[in-house]
Amino acid sequence: MPKYQLKCDCSLRNTNGTCPAHSRVKMGIMLEHGADTFKKTGTNGKLANPYWYNYMKNNNQGEENIIRGMVRRFEGDILMKFTNKLEFYDNETKVLIGGLSIKK
Repeated sequence: MPKYQLKCDCSLRNTNGTCPAHSRVKMGIMLEHGADTFKKTGTNGKLANPYWYNYMKNNNQGEENIIRGMVRRFEGDILMKFTNKLEFYDNETKVLIGGLSIKK
């Protein structure tokens, strides 16, 4: 398994311990139609689904453990009520790792 960065000092780093450039896994939150309040404004000015990144301290764990932790934290969030699906991507290669449908 490759060695991943556990700390980050770049300008993209978030105060919560995640980094869009150096976190290993990116979780796309596919919101249901009409949940525009929770969407982010993209660089093109259009609304886009939010993304979460794993904590940097977990980068050396396996993808399954990272995803399991992200889902566990997400289950307690308000976004859970408005989500159809979660999609997980390798943040370096941008390849889809897997998805999880949210049953209502």
